[in-house]
Amino acid sequence: QQGLLGLGQDGIIRQSLRLMLEKAQLDVLMRENSLYQQAMAKSQDWFQRYAVTDSRQGQTLTGEINQLRAIDINPVLPALSQSLALINQLAASQR
Repeated sequence: QQGLLGLGQDGIIRQSLRLMLEKAQLDVLMRENSLYQQAMAKSQDWFQRYAVTDSRQGQTLTGEINQLRAIDINPVLPALSQSLALINQLAASQR
């Protein structure tokens, strides 16, 4: 696919990457972890295909994308009912 892009089309590459990252951002807001992971994987693949990844900036961005991919945006959260029961129990014991 790299052959399809002509010289001077780096703006298209940047814009495409930006759109992919914005899609991942929307997935975070929607708490769609699998879609987020797919969007981040696609962003990483796109960046590695079209960017200069052996530069300092390229390595930094690659590392940041890897860190973002490691985040579970929809983790299992503790039940609030148990916390509320413990707070009520503590409040009752201090009366």
